[in-house]
Amino acid sequence: MDTKIRKLELEREIARAERERDRSLKWFFVNLLAFLLALAIAWVILWFVPKAIANLSKKHLDANGYLKESLKYEDRIRLDYIKWGMFVFTFAWVTTWIFWALFRFRKWTSYQHKVDALREELRKLEKEK
Repeated sequence: MDTKIRKLELEREIARAERERDRSLKWFFVNLLAFLLALAIAWVILWFVPKAIANLSKKHLDANGYLKESLKYEDRIRLDYIKWGMFVFTFAWVTTWIFWALFRFRKWTSYQHKVDALREELRKLEKEK
């Protein structure tokens, strides 16, 4: 009787651990998608914002998006600060998403190890019968 009760408890724990594992895997993929979105937004920011700044400063761009005339020294320094600021912000943002996704993957693997251990315990219990 005790083995039947323990077997039912183990099956219930396995089902719960599998649900937690699947939920964790779902959130891993959600975070991966959010990371790719952050990467795309970062690329747009780093690619288009300097051109937009050049447009806002009333400098004319040629057909390739390059400045026809060189910027004044103050504008170049300001543009460099903006570019480096955006780069640092983007790097921090993307790095955060990478570590968050890795954390979720580690959590998923810990649930998988829990499921494997419970199944092994259930297998041993069935062998004892």
